[in-house]
Amino acid sequence: MNAYQQQTPTANWTDWTSAWQSSRASALTPAHTLGQNLRPADPWFAFHGGEESGNWGSRLQGTPPDFSGYGVETVEVPGRWAEPRQSTAIFEGLEKQMAEFAAEHVAGLNDLRKHFVLPADLSVLNFLSGHRIIPQMLLQAAPHLRNYFGARAVFNLRAPIDESGSQTLYAVVMWPGNVRDVRQALARFDDAWWIANSRRASGYLAFTYELV
Repeated sequence: MNAYQQQTPTANWTDWTSAWQSSRASALTPAHTLGQNLRPADPWFAFHGGEESGNWGSRLQGTPPDFSGYGVETVEVPGRWAEPRQSTAIFEGLEKQMAEFAAEHVAGLNDLRKHFVLPADLSVLNFLSGHRIIPQMLLQAAPHLRNYFGARAVFNLRAPIDESGSQTLYAVVMWPGNVRDVRQALARFDDAWWIANSRRASGYLAFTYELV
């Protein structure tokens, strides 16, 4: 045996393991069907006041025990579902927003009738309900149309369905003059406003004319 071995005590791993198992065995009772029932030395047992019986669901209620001495970090998990009062407030807020959107749409349609003629059927109204950006664009276009086609010009709205089943809204100026003048007016309107804004309509709005 060398000098290092004589001066340094040899750790007995078997003795350490036996001591730990003996200490742990004193803290546990025989296993039950849902897991090991814990003695007072265990923090879960101390947390529940030493009660050895009862279902495991009750062990998850109250303030979590302190596992700091066991090298375990306790994490607080928030509730998964909103409280009934909070859910009611959310639904009430959504209903209020929907009512406001509907009121704004109706107000926009009323303003639209001041500048454009809508047909007696529901084709245009149904189209505008499904394309909420179009009424806003028509209202923005109205002063430019008056500027280039004249204050007395009449603009009809039509929403025909083509052979493929697609639908486009047409703003049609009813023009009593010659075709050259109306084409020039339409070109000036395109250059001044429509070309810069047409992409917002995504192909669902077009401006044209009809000679009368």
